[in-house]
Amino acid sequence: MSTLETSPFTGAELAEIPLPRAPLALVVAQIRFPVIASIASAEFIAPFQEALRAEYPIMRQEQQMALAFGPQGPIQQEHGILWRLQEADAGWSVVLAPDFMAIETAHYTSRADFMARWDKAMNAVQALANPAVFERLGIRYVNRLTGDDATVNLPRLVRSEILGPLAIELPEASTADSSATQIHFKLNDLQMQVRWGRVPGGLLMAPGVQPVDESSFLLDLDVYMEGITPFDTTRITEISRTSADHAYRFFRWAVEDEFITRFGGQL
Repeated sequence: MSTLETSPFTGAELAEIPLPRAPLALVVAQIRFPVIASIASAEFIAPFQEALRAEYPIMRQEQQMALAFGPQGPIQQEHGILWRLQEADAGWSVVLAPDFMAIETAHYTSRADFMARWDKAMNAVQALANPAVFERLGIRYVNRLTGDDATVNLPRLVRSEILGPLAIELPEASTADSSATQIHFKLNDLQMQVRWGRVPGGLLMAPGVQPVDESSFLLDLDVYMEGITPFDTTRITEISRTSADHAYRFFRWAVEDEFITRFGGQL
């Protein structure tokens, strides 16, 4: 039985349970702001690098890519430069572009660690470029199950509302290879988009998450705020933590207690 039996949006404050083997394919926080052209200059962003270089010693210049749609279908096109600061083992990255800053990892350990890194990067952006406003702020968690956890074990790991049509009894030697569900919620000033489903090997379902060769099950939680808002780091921190809390509550509602213990959590 799931710890949250009714709604992922109501109830008392929910303490985080660490999952030492959390099946997180990606965790990312991103803030978008009006274009600051100077960020394209290596000389201009040098103080940003210095502020974060102890934690992220490797910096690379990359090209942003965007999809353009033409007669031949979608085509990737270059869309300006960005700067990627990475840990030596590439476990964590901070990405800075003229119109956004993001922090991303597949080595997530705790919300406290993630938010401390996010706050430090946010303060570095403010010190460097002092944006007047931001346009979008989002926190995203992508969970991915593979192997038997994505197939035969799945009914014990996620609640029936998430299992959905994958619970249909099939004839012998038959399989349900793919499914997809997407729901959009409005939560006062915040919005949440949740996607989940079974993904065949080699298929991309979640943007930014590389496909794997085997069948997998994804639970993709994206909580965000849109609209022109003053760039105030205290307020950004507050919104970020509230967004992460919404994502975590939905996650805990969606999974059964066996999911928590399966990945090392203590109930």
